[in-house]
Amino acid sequence: MPGDAVSSTCTDLAIDDVVVHANESALDLDVRLRNTGTDVVNVTRAYVDRRGAVTCRECRGCGMAGRGYGWSARYRLNLAESDMVSVNHRIEPGDVDAFVLSLRDEPCWYRAELYLRYNASCWARSEAFKVDFRRLSGK
Repeated sequence: MPGDAVSSTCTDLAIDDVVVHANESALDLDVRLRNTGTDVVNVTRAYVDRRGAVTCRECRGCGMAGRGYGWSARYRLNLAESDMVSVNHRIEPGDVDAFVLSLRDEPCWYRAELYLRYNASCWARSEAFKVDFRRLSGK
């Protein structure tokens, strides 16, 4: 699991923020990244770790302001099928980047953390955020 692999020796990538936006059919994670090191960072994988999840079956029938800089990519992840998706970002030292990860799942809620794999063996972890699929207007 990526959480076990987060190392104090891998400090070049910071996840500045993860903002959750609800739309008709998915929750969009607005992910903002920063290369805090002196070398190029190559981000290759995103992993959503569901913490203390309320299982979707238990929840059946359960009755942001503009971004600071543009998104460089949009990815889709159906959490009912997988918790990981390939991504492709190259961030120069001192640069920032942002992307959207559109999540789909059953109508349920839980807290989650986002892990990003970079430079082959390093992982960066976000702060925990709330994922609530009951808020979708199209459900």
